[in-house]
Amino acid sequence: DVVIASSSSKFLPSRVASGCSRPERVVVGHPFVPAYLVPLVEVVGSALTPTEILDWAVDFYRLVGKRPLKLKKEIEAYIANRLQHAIYLEALSLVEQGICDYSDIDDAVTWGPGLRWAVQGPVLHRHLGGGKGGVRHMIDHFGWNGVAGGEVEFIDAVERRWGHVSIAELESWRDDNLLAILEGLTPPPQQ
Repeated sequence: DVVIASSSSKFLPSRVASGCSRPERVVVGHPFVPAYLVPLVEVVGSALTPTEILDWAVDFYRLVGKRPLKLKKEIEAYIANRLQHAIYLEALSLVEQGICDYSDIDDAVTWGPGLRWAVQGPVLHRHLGGGKGGVRHMIDHFGWNGVAGGEVEFIDAVERRWGHVSIAELESWRDDNLLAILEGLTPPPQQ
């Protein structure tokens, strides 16, 4: 009845489990460095992993103070690393095009979206970006870039998660947290 958990960020659970006598008991619990500070752990199973095993792993990580995120299916690099890699590739492209240098990239992320991302992800950002009309207004005004018809599911998901809270309350919460982060920052060590 033992769950075998790997912290791999590279290997799919199905690959890790391929040599195991009980492959259905293998999960990946991918933390982020420094793991003693960053709470996210992506929990991933293979097609053979029963929901009960994944739920056990989620409960375990939650019990030790982490913020587990259970993926619906396996994909290389999971969620957060894929998002980070997309930003990294765009950063390389911007530097290669002569638009900025590498220190500009770090400053742009650190002092712009990085601060905001500490409080809200890109989905909540879209909701708040729509003003009083929320995500519906945002999509009506700026359009939808996803798969045709996907905006209905997107709006429904946002409203299920955030529809019970007013835009004003969410903005106040965001602003309070951003101020707390800014007040807690210290300058980096000098070179």
